[in-house]
Amino acid sequence: MGSDAAPVSARRKNRSMTFSERSSVSRPVTSVSSHTARYYPDLDGLRALAVVPVVLFHAGATWLPGGFVGVDVFFVLSGFFITRQLIADIDSRRFSILKFYERRARRILPALFALLLITTLVATALLVPPDLVSFAKSLLATLGFWSNVHFWLETGYFAQAAHLKPLLHTWSLAVEEQFYIFFPPLLWLLHRYCKSWVLGLLAISAAISFGLGVWGSTHATSATFYLLPTRAWELLAGAMIAHAHGLRLGQSARHLLSIVGLAMVMASLFLIDGATPFPGWAAAFPVLGSSFVVLASVAGGGIGNRALTPRPVVFVGEISYSLYLWHWPPLALFHYSLFRTPDAYEAALIIAFAFACSVLSWRYIERPFRGSGSQISVWKLGLLVAGTAATFAIAATAIIRWDGLPGRLNSEARAYLQDESFAVPSECFYRSPVDIAVGKACLIGAPGEATTFVVWGDLHASRIANTMTNWGKASGLTGWQAAKGSCPPLVGATWAGDQLGCSAFNIAVQERIAGDGAKVVVLSAIWANYAEGNLLSNLQASNPLRDGESPTQSGFRTRAEQVSENRSAFKRSFLRTVAALRKAGKLVLIVGPVPELEWSAPHRLASAAQFGRLPPNGPPLESFLERQRHVLEVLKELGQLEGVAVVYPHEVLCGDRVCDIVRNGKRLYFDDNHIDMEANRLLEPMIAAGFERLGVRSVNGGDRGRGAVQ
Repeated sequence: MGSDAAPVSARRKNRSMTFSERSSVSRPVTSVSSHTARYYPDLDGLRALAVVPVVLFHAGATWLPGGFVGVDVFFVLSGFFITRQLIADIDSRRFSILKFYERRARRILPALFALLLITTLVATALLVPPDLVSFAKSLLATLGFWSNVHFWLETGYFAQAAHLKPLLHTWSLAVEEQFYIFFPPLLWLLHRYCKSWVLGLLAISAAISFGLGVWGSTHATSATFYLLPTRAWELLAGAMIAHAHGLRLGQSARHLLSIVGLAMVMASLFLIDGATPFPGWAAAFPVLGSSFVVLASVAGGGIGNRALTPRPVVFVGEISYSLYLWHWPPLALFHYSLFRTPDAYEAALIIAFAFACSVLSWRYIERPFRGSGSQISVWKLGLLVAGTAATFAIAATAIIRWDGLPGRLNSEARAYLQDESFAVPSECFYRSPVDIAVGKACLIGAPGEATTFVVWGDLHASRIANTMTNWGKASGLTGWQAAKGSCPPLVGATWAGDQLGCSAFNIAVQERIAGDGAKVVVLSAIWANYAEGNLLSNLQASNPLRDGESPTQSGFRTRAEQVSENRSAFKRSFLRTVAALRKAGKLVLIVGPVPELEWSAPHRLASAAQFGRLPPNGPPLESFLERQRHVLEVLKELGQLEGVAVVYPHEVLCGDRVCDIVRNGKRLYFDDNHIDMEANRLLEPMIAAGFERLGVRSVNGGDRGRGAVQ
């Protein structure tokens, strides 16, 4: 992406040559300095082969499922070009870390700052306050080159929410710049004190990084995708090639390397997709393929290199950094503004716009700042960089400090974003196992000491508890709440959220229920998350659910393989839970799944209101039923048991074709899957009907707090 190349004058000189003449210039020489000055038009062509698939993939080209591997090709090229320059500086005894960072600043920052300025202005106009705050945080992360860490902690690359992040693509710049914090001084030390070991040490480091990537691609997928330790081997691959400046290969070997390399890169674009564990073994194909092409080019070039040198292809490679910068924000902001991805015609217009911006950025921003002929001195550059970065940082901090500038919105939009006061205090959602054991769970419903019901589950249960407390007050029934985030109410099951103390919490709840006078246990959770291993808003997640009958874990079993057994563990543990409650003499009311969304309902509703558009539709009923198919099958089986009733929120929240996200002018969702107070009110009759099916009736005046069971 932001790799340094030969000086502009060298490239101009080479453009007037035929490919054979360029190849002769590119043949190995003993002088590293001469090696550094050479221009490789075929490698600019390889840059084009890297950036175009990335752009098409992000624009929605489903026929190019592996387009994102272009970033891996960029990493190889960056490692090659920058290491080549570093070797030249070290061997000629003019290495300076300050000079190195000056070159990086000239190469990376002017175009990046221009992109950040325009994107920040547009984002401020379009994004609702919570999303603008999120953008401001990503802006700070981009300025500090830690956006890869920021987006790793915030969302996965392939998650639906990631499509709405205008600066998501800066994660790869952060990986590069983090690498170049450590690599130049380490390379200098190696060349100075143990030069003969350099290539071996680079190879060992690359092998370790690759091994981490292979392991992490199946055990820590998001971190492995974003973070430097599992990406460094790709940059090191290019760095090792840069040390092969004296390599001599025959013509046949160069042809073979270049053809095989191109074939591997091209195959990666079509055979790898978002479901492929990455970067793991699969990343070896684009990395090795691009390495072969670069190696063939260094050794004199082959047929494959020649195929990359048509002038239009080379030009796209020259503007590739700017094109990479400019292509993503308009796609993300389009998706955000219209609640959908662009169609083919719209995508073509966006790509054309990005290409035009890229050409202008390359011609009037990139080139004037780069090269030894730049009229902008190092002092002017330093002041400009410091002043611009400080301005962005102040603006981002102000946006965060003032909650995303809500005064920009009209009253209807602000109303959609305003939180209602819940019937159950938020501190009731975070009770510890000790709190549960000693009876410090929050009471809900009518005031009283004798309890009729318990609400048990994850934070979906806390939302149902709001319904239960309103209905309980009207019915004269008292209950208590046991809700913990990411903690399914399933006996004998362990979930990916177990590090939050889920197992201990559930054991405490079971023991408390067994000794409690409450007759009805209400179970509520985001069931499909546990049965499928992911949320609708992040289908790329793979979170295993296990019980005592699950196959023995193995270090060689991927998370995806473990998640394939979630449905079986879900059914077994659900049946086990209900059986245990019935054995304890409890009646069981199960609250079925709430329709999930792919995005935050308040944010989308506010955006629509701000710009005078109709509210977006919720998920189609058919899609909801397909997503919940296994869950609904299990609930149907449970509902046939004596003393068990199942109620289905989607029968209230969905119409014949589409599930609603707004009703009576009020939103139904707090975010992308938790219901809001209006939905709580709508579900009260459903809860009452469930209790009636279990034989639990309301009580009057003098019996308040003593639920009667018929």
